[in-house]
Amino acid sequence: MIWKSISRFIKAFTISLIIALTIPSALPAVTSVTIVEAAVKLNKSSATILVGKTLKLKMRGISSKKKVTWKSSNSKVATVSSSGVVTSLKSGTVKIYAKVNKKTYKCTVKVINNQYKQNAPALKKLESGLIHFYPMKVYYSNGALHYVARIYNRKPFRISSVSNIKLAVTVPDGSDEGLLIAEKIESSIDLTVLNSNMKLNPGKYVTYDFVFTGSEVLEKDFDLTSISKIYYVAQYDFSYD
Repeated sequence: MIWKSISRFIKAFTISLIIALTIPSALPAVTSVTIVEAAVKLNKSSATILVGKTLKLKMRGISSKKKVTWKSSNSKVATVSSSGVVTSLKSGTVKIYAKVNKKTYKCTVKVINNQYKQNAPALKKLESGLIHFYPMKVYYSNGALHYVARIYNRKPFRISSVSNIKLAVTVPDGSDEGLLIAEKIESSIDLTVLNSNMKLNPGKYVTYDFVFTGSEVLEKDFDLTSISKIYYVAQYDFSYD
């Protein structure tokens, strides 16, 4: 009886030992995991944009609930909103700062002119018997669209003023009408002032800067550097000798 009890004990112990040695090898190995936080930084450290364009900056590696304070080093070149939207106003270089958790991050933004330029046409190429508003330079500055035009007098008499002007600036967009980017009414232009106190003689011209502001600017961030021609429509009355 004693021998049988010892035998049973040895068998039970052996089975327990085998189970103890086998089960751990069947279980998955435990691996330690190290959590690494994402680096806190701006999504851009530098950028180049055209005047009139916008740029969205944002912080990475922080909670969306974290407060970020934005600042521009030169608000005349570009401004930045409380949500990190940079609006370019004129050419130049500006630094945009983002402050979070008492640390400041920087993005250098270069703003280049967004403009269309055209050489003066020869008078002999202009149709006679009309007053021409010919675009020389069109550009964005401080949120306004400037249309620098040469006003040619192809009438056979001197002109002292142009009034009740309706000017629409369009650019080619593949359609017959083109894309209207600005429209305004200029009540009067005194050509005697523009022409050194002399009336505009036949075959001569003066240069005038039409400035479109506010709702007159229909396309506030149009890329003028991408086009080779500007269309326009001008309606007017004039005074003459």
